[in-house]
Amino acid sequence: HPSTKQIWLAATTAQRWLEGSINTTDASNSTC
Repeated sequence: HPSTKQIWLAATTAQRWLEGSINTTDASNSTC
């Protein structure tokens, strides 16, 4: 079965993707 690291990586990637897709302009401004 998937390891803890794989689960964590998948969760982190999904979270960042969701944050980026929902708050595209906010993410661009905050990273600037």
